[in-house]
Amino acid sequence: MADPWLGRDFALRRVPLGEAAELLRESLAPYRAAFWRLLGLFVLLWIVVLALLFVQTIGPFLSEAAGAVAFTGYTAALDAASRSEPPDFRHLAVVARLGGDKLIVLMLTGVLPILLGILVLDAKWGLADTARFIGELSSAQVQPPTVMVSDLQNAANLASMPFTFVAPVWALYRWSASRSMAANLLACARNWRWVAVMTAFAMLADNLLIWMRTQGDGLAALSDAGGIATQMLLLAWTLALARRAFPPS
Repeated sequence: MADPWLGRDFALRRVPLGEAAELLRESLAPYRAAFWRLLGLFVLLWIVVLALLFVQTIGPFLSEAAGAVAFTGYTAALDAASRSEPPDFRHLAVVARLGGDKLIVLMLTGVLPILLGILVLDAKWGLADTARFIGELSSAQVQPPTVMVSDLQNAANLASMPFTFVAPVWALYRWSASRSMAANLLACARNWRWVAVMTAFAMLADNLLIWMRTQGDGLAALSDAGGIATQMLLLAWTLALARRAFPPS
């Protein structure tokens, strides 16, 4: 079915839930081809994004904006590995070739969900507790309340649903910012079942990992490893889903 918003030749496909087995194989294929390279690239990006979290006051927003950009580059590396091309820093640098408008929109897709999450915290916990919580998020010495971390992560995951396909669209297609966002939103609407399943999985995983961090240093380290594995899988799954949903580039 063609989408008039995107052009007569744009045939966006609805991916059935029954293709889960094929999606899993396609998601794991890049890691089978270049696991250690992809793990090294991801950990490097993860460390940078995590370090930005500790910039006082604006750290959470800066970290999310950087994460949106960094993991779009990582999606390009995943795509290269799936085509048997060794992933490296050249693929991460795909974001450097984005136009200024596309880069700004990309960063906003990272910032808006956490901003909406903080508004949810403000409504539930009040302005004073929310402000203190944001300060604690940016502190290496103070552990923020687990229940507020869960509330923020859950709200941010839900708010991220309309941006599910941003990373593969920005990484793989040379469209304008408006066409890219339209393609992402239409793909989310056409494949809303997968968006819901992936969001539910992310929320369950995040809540489990947040709980594990409160159970001692041993499980805290395991929580970090689980967080890396979860995000790597979700990025690869989203890429595989996008490649099935979008027409060939």
